[in-house]
Amino acid sequence: MAKAKPRLDLAVVHLTIEGIAAGGGGVCTVTRGHLGSLPRVRKALAAEGIKLTPYFVETHFGPGYGHFDEAHLVKARKAIRAMGGEYYSVLNRSPAGLPISSNWPGGENFFGTMEQIRLESAGAASVARSIGRNHEASVIYCHDTFFMLSPVYGTMQDNDRTVEWLRVVHSTTLKHDEEPVDPDKIGAEFASFYWARQYPNVHIGAISTFISEHLVRDYAVDPGRIVPTGNGVDPLDRKFRVRSEREIVKTIKKYNGTLAGAGRERHQIPLDRKLVFSFGRPVPYKRLDLTLEVMRHLPEEYHPVIVTLGEYPELAAQAEQLGRPATVLNAFDYDLCACLSQYANTVAVPILAYDEPFGLIPAELRLLVRKSGGLLIVPSDGGGLAEQVTDGVDGLVVKEPGKDIRRLAKCVQDIDALGPRDRRRIRENGLKLVFTGGYTWSGRILETLSAVNPEVRRVGKRVLAAIAAEERAAIS
Repeated sequence: MAKAKPRLDLAVVHLTIEGIAAGGGGVCTVTRGHLGSLPRVRKALAAEGIKLTPYFVETHFGPGYGHFDEAHLVKARKAIRAMGGEYYSVLNRSPAGLPISSNWPGGENFFGTMEQIRLESAGAASVARSIGRNHEASVIYCHDTFFMLSPVYGTMQDNDRTVEWLRVVHSTTLKHDEEPVDPDKIGAEFASFYWARQYPNVHIGAISTFISEHLVRDYAVDPGRIVPTGNGVDPLDRKFRVRSEREIVKTIKKYNGTLAGAGRERHQIPLDRKLVFSFGRPVPYKRLDLTLEVMRHLPEEYHPVIVTLGEYPELAAQAEQLGRPATVLNAFDYDLCACLSQYANTVAVPILAYDEPFGLIPAELRLLVRKSGGLLIVPSDGGGLAEQVTDGVDGLVVKEPGKDIRRLAKCVQDIDALGPRDRRRIRENGLKLVFTGGYTWSGRILETLSAVNPEVRRVGKRVLAAIAAEERAAIS
């Protein structure tokens, strides 16, 4: 019997700066998150008569790039082709193929010059349009600054209305670049947002309510043109597995055993103290320093452990001046972070970034500590972090810790004083929110596609419920 023709042949294309051949930061996490969860979404949509084919178009990096990941490139291309899609790359016009060529004083060097951004945007738009011609409809995710002009180039000539363009905003020049900001870059951002007012098949994707409000307030974006493109987690990723107490202690002891050199004892992670654990990139807005500062207001039984992604000399110097033991490690080993989060002696995990655009840590931690470990603390001025937590229900919210550090100290001690029933309630509420609040990649993918495609919208809730039940059962 001949196979029935699908009701909709849909291409989903990601224009990304990293995540396939290149490792890296937030956009890498998004790219890999989609790639890992798309097989489940694709299978569930196929049962509803929708054929989804994924494509990934990445900035070209060679083996000389510090985050080049050849092993993942091979694995990812195999996974993409298994779903009927393909991987492409577009030329990267920068010195030695590295995106560090911005000459503007306050610029974000990673994203390079406007010449580079225009080249990336135009090249990727051409590839995306060519892909779209082979399908009935297509949705193009244009991730972050490198591809902010792709919707402009993709529509200005012979606009194909079967293609929906998403200018996905992970952050902006006004939020993450130092003053003075590059006027050419600001102008390009405004142009990309203006384009959505002129073309009904161009949308602005925002990763959080915080970013949506910022775009409307500071860039005059039409709120009616914003669609959700939030970040999520893959519950089936092995990094979220529940580790035994024995494995956790063994990992910490092994790590302690690898430390050597002057000051070795100061970096040890004590097994006989109550831990307050934090981690993140070594940049000021992450406010990792507050996890050290709060120790001035906590008894000696508490010990701070901070793991940074990259050197952070200022934080190390602050730890030296604290006047009590403190652990600051430049060793962003996810397994170590997972073990420290799940450790029975870890009381709290404060994630205290200021004005964070979104942040995946709340969802990740809820999966990690679903059985044991520290409870999540976020700040009230944490932007996209604060909107993910209801105080006392699925985590704790501390009011502006940068202004009154004693509030954070009290929050840590309040968690420590909780009984087993309240701890279990907070853990269970947090885990439930991951699935019902749409914080999984499956949920985020379906939410976005439903916003721009009526066929997916018609079946989206039913498909999501089926996937969520499958994923929740798999980690029980």
